[in-house]
Amino acid sequence: MFNTLVVSPCHDSVNTKLHNLLQMTIIPYILSKGIWDLTYLECDSAIRDVVHSNMESKGILIHGHGHGGSVSGHDSQPIFDTGDTGLPIYMDMLEGKIMYSMSCNTGDLLGPKMVNEYGGLAFAGFDDYPPCGESEKYQRTLPFFWLRLLDGYTVGEAYSMAMYNYDYWIDWYNNAEPPPDQPGKYKAAAYTLTRLMDHFVVFGNMDARLVQYKQTDNQQVTINV
Repeated sequence: MFNTLVVSPCHDSVNTKLHNLLQMTIIPYILSKGIWDLTYLECDSAIRDVVHSNMESKGILIHGHGHGGSVSGHDSQPIFDTGDTGLPIYMDMLEGKIMYSMSCNTGDLLGPKMVNEYGGLAFAGFDDYPPCGESEKYQRTLPFFWLRLLDGYTVGEAYSMAMYNYDYWIDWYNNAEPPPDQPGKYKAAAYTLTRLMDHFVVFGNMDARLVQYKQTDNQQVTINV
């Protein structure tokens, strides 16, 4: 069994939307595979001490609020912090880890420092304040990178596939006929996804994987790494 850690606070409207998004996409996908030992710290379990005592996983998915060098959990308690904001540092335990942070601004400072100074294997996230939610446009895009890592693709492959997926849906929303009662809906969706795509960043080892196999159509292909 492979282990993955998901940290999903739900104490405010933004985090509740992302928590719901994971409940609709990544969580059922992990459980459907039958090969993953899921450590799922949701809502008031997404606190520092609990997260730090469950760091066996190579892969960490988190979506708490981000502030450049920090990402938080329940009630905005910092979970990992570079120390640049004057808070304590909790970065050493990220050595050898792959993290995907669906949080604001963590691609500015936390991600690069995790990889360059604290031995992190790879980081993916956003270097701005990305829009977020649980609607269809987010279901089609935000989880995509992590789902491809779960399928056994490398960080670099998953990033390329995620960017292609953003581009595909941006084009779709720009050209599809919107609902008659919401003529601007699809153009707004295309704008939102363009912002996400423009600020999605990856650092670290592009050849890193979460797992040692690649999942294809109903088939596992073993990979030597």
